[in-house]
Amino acid sequence: LEVNDNTLKNLCAGNCVKIEANAVKVYSKNSIAKIPFRKPRGNYIKKFADLLTAYLVKGLLDGKKVVEAVKYGVKTLERNSKKIR
Repeated sequence: LEVNDNTLKNLCAGNCVKIEANAVKVYSKNSIAKIPFRKPRGNYIKKFADLLTAYLVKGLLDGKKVVEAVKYGVKTLERNSKKIR
């Protein structure tokens, strides 16, 4: 699945996803959703971000909302945390 920046912007439609130390935050026009998650250290953060992006895109293509897609991605990554390492 190839995704260019425009596709991602259109899919996310005004939402911003930010990975912080203990949570993944999803900012939209009028709310902030905080999904608790321990950020992996060091080199793993890039891989975590890439995997989360992949799950986000998959979730959005399945018709989920951005917050739901991120929650789905975080839950899946928690279950498969060995993949990150």
